[in-house]
Amino acid sequence: MTRMTGLDHTLDHVGLTVADLGAYHELLGRGATDRMSPRPSPEAGVRMADVADPEGNLIELLDRRAARALGSGRPANHHRGEAR
Repeated sequence: MTRMTGLDHTLDHVGLTVADLGAYHELLGRGATDRMSPRPSPEAGVRMADVADPEGNLIELLDRRAARALGSGRPANHHRGEAR
């Protein structure tokens, strides 16, 4: 992934909300590389994992089922902080 820059922020990964983190294991089976095994996110009710595709692009996987059940209204990228 080419590092995309803007006036005040940089894109360094792609984040995807997934139905469950079974997607992590499926992607590993299709050639992705583990970067962070599934674990709780700092955001309440969210589990997360990171993989890299064969070109090294970082893909963040977010399972928000429990957060939705808790009624979390936070934006999808809240746990990573604000763009800089």
